[in-house]
Amino acid sequence: MIINSKLLELKNSCYAFFQNKFENTACCKIFNKIEEIINKNNEELKTLKADFVKYLSDFSERQKERNKCEKARRIGEANHIEYLKNTNESFKQISPKDSSVLKDFIESDKSTIKEEIEEHQSYTSQPEDYCGLIQEKGTYVYAENHTVVNSP
Repeated sequence: MIINSKLLELKNSCYAFFQNKFENTACCKIFNKIEEIINKNNEELKTLKADFVKYLSDFSERQKERNKCEKARRIGEANHIEYLKNTNESFKQISPKDSSVLKDFIESDKSTIKEEIEEHQSYTSQPEDYCGLIQEKGTYVYAENHTVVNSP
């Protein structure tokens, strides 16, 4: 009987515990605090989930943009390599003789060329057709009377 009475006593105290002003007990305060913490954590999880989705979509958009730029860069590199190949082929078509003639012309005295132009100008009758003009620094000068005119 002693065991039954103790069990009955524990049962009654347990029943009384849940029946008597559950809100004022220390246990209830602890449960309420735990519930508040759980609710706060759930709210944080919701905001973290929303932020994660936002950052994931931003990452996806940036990834697409990066892929576009990467494609444009590859196309640009391919075009650049093609231009270099074409330029290299063009340079191969220039003979060393032509380049030496051009180099000699660049290094030659320009005064003899100007004299030849002046001699040729004396044979032309109409200087208005720009046949007897000498170009000096972007403008044309009549060799006979040194009159400056604009480029044709």
